[in-house]
Amino acid sequence: MKSTHLRSDSFSTDLWSGGTTTQLFIYPEHAHLKNRDFDFRISVATVTVDESIFTVLPGVERKLMVLTGKITLLHERQGTKELHKFDVDHFTGDQKTRALGKCTDFNLMTRGTFTSNLRGGEINKGSKGRYTIAVPLDWLFIYVHVGEITIPITEAPQRIRQGELFILRELNAKIIDFEGIEQSELIFAEIAGKAT
Repeated sequence: MKSTHLRSDSFSTDLWSGGTTTQLFIYPEHAHLKNRDFDFRISVATVTVDESIFTVLPGVERKLMVLTGKITLLHERQGTKELHKFDVDHFTGDQKTRALGKCTDFNLMTRGTFTSNLRGGEINKGSKGRYTIAVPLDWLFIYVHVGEITIPITEAPQRIRQGELFILRELNAKIIDFEGIEQSELIFAEIAGKAT
């Protein structure tokens, strides 16, 4: 199992019409959102206006999870969905989507044969947690939105702080154990697929 620990100072933040977006990870490494040449992309966005329009992204599958606040998504073809903390909406990027409300959200975009899943949760300070991998994965991303955790997958446990991303590849375990150093909110992003 291979691991990578990305700290918040390695992320890039850009403006969009509704607020800001911070790219946490993109694959392949030299791909760009504007070029639409990525297989998958993970980001955190803020929506700071009462009504916003999402960028149309043909050929992209999107999953959006609310981290703070609440938002209502109005999709051109998929109807309306209200999202609160840790709620997820899955929609295609080629349709017009309008958002009502202000929030911080976690975004996962995939293209081609790549598939994904998002889960969020909390762990108390001093508590031990366990994440079970139910299906074969190629990547597991653990984002600490609030707090701090440790993951004992090496001789020296990995300490993941607020705003940092921990990445696991070539997973040879079905269970990932972790411990809350502080009261923490975590997002787990699963990715399966190979570049063609």
